[in-house]
Amino acid sequence: MIQVYIEITNIVWEDDQDGSIAYEQGTNRSFVADIPDRDGLTSQDIDEAIADSLEHHTGFRPKSWVLYCFDDTLETAWA
Repeated sequence: MIQVYIEITNIVWEDDQDGSIAYEQGTNRSFVADIPDRDGLTSQDIDEAIADSLEHHTGFRPKSWVLYCFDDTLETAWA
């Protein structure tokens, strides 16, 4: 796994019919996600890792979002 700095906007949360999760959690987030470090990684794999990380941080799973920043230089920036 590698740690990647992520910024996402326009988050639509799963099971948020009344908008209470969006109200509580917001629709923009910045966080560090654990992304698999392997050959053949697909955009679907990355999306799944982003959703998993955000669900781990908030307790809620995003259904969709707009990716604003994906910075995989985090390790070298903090070294």
